[in-house]
Amino acid sequence: MSNLASQIDWSLVMPCFLLVVAATAVILFVQRRSPQIESPVDGIREEGELLQLSIEGTSEGLWQWDLQTDEFRVSKAWAEVLGYQPTDIGDNVHDWFGAVHPYYISGLRMDLAAYLQGEKDRFECEYRIRHRNGTYRWVLCKGRAVRDQDGEALQISGVQTDVTRLIEVENRVVEDALHDRLTGLPNKSFFTAQLTQAVATARKSRSFQFAVLFLDLDRFKEVNDTLGHLVGDKLLAATAKRLKACVRPEDTVARFGGDEFIVLLERITGSSETERAACRIKEALAAPFGENGADKLDHRAAILSRVRAERN
Repeated sequence: MSNLASQIDWSLVMPCFLLVVAATAVILFVQRRSPQIESPVDGIREEGELLQLSIEGTSEGLWQWDLQTDEFRVSKAWAEVLGYQPTDIGDNVHDWFGAVHPYYISGLRMDLAAYLQGEKDRFECEYRIRHRNGTYRWVLCKGRAVRDQDGEALQISGVQTDVTRLIEVENRVVEDALHDRLTGLPNKSFFTAQLTQAVATARKSRSFQFAVLFLDLDRFKEVNDTLGHLVGDKLLAATAKRLKACVRPEDTVARFGGDEFIVLLERITGSSETERAACRIKEALAAPFGENGADKLDHRAAILSRVRAERN
């Protein structure tokens, strides 16, 4: 052994020995770390599964349009908003366009084209789309395109959200702000806006004529005091209904406040037309007003007190 040891060139052995030790250490390190290392394929598969779960679980209606093949795909939520299943929706984009209300389809196409051609930074459009039961739902549609190196859109994906309830609430807010709750007639603010517009039109066109009729109800306070405010409210509502029946659809009847009403007659041919309208109103309000179909209110408690016609 001593002779063999003396014959070994240790200058050559030591580097090899150190290399083996280092390699062994690396192997042991890798083995300890290997349970924490994930395959890239596994990671991609997991992300794809998570994405699919997200698409199916979201309440938003997701859609995708391949501009090269014209293939159109939607999520379950997109279809369910319209009362369908995804399999009920065709895979052609024309099936989407065909369900849009005819009044809004041109606007949708124009907004889409402007975005895809780079004229707009984003696509966003609000329109009505047909439900399976035949009614139309309000939706807000947004999307973003995938483009090539030249900026040409290859496909566009987005989300379609049912905003029907939101639109209905907004409409009610506007309705309440511009209409009288008791009679359903336009209020003073609405009438003022209509009158302002009529004056502006008359200034631009000498052939445009309009008239304003103002009226209130005599002895209305007496009705309230003797029969109660409930009867007074019914009297105002009945008066509003009769006034609307006396004018054309394009005319405006508004409650000015209290027992005061005002009428805007537009595009009249002359003062004779205004006088005829005033006569119709007087005749309509001269008839007795019934209370629950039984006792009749004395018509003198609610008659036309003052009619004033003003021509521009």
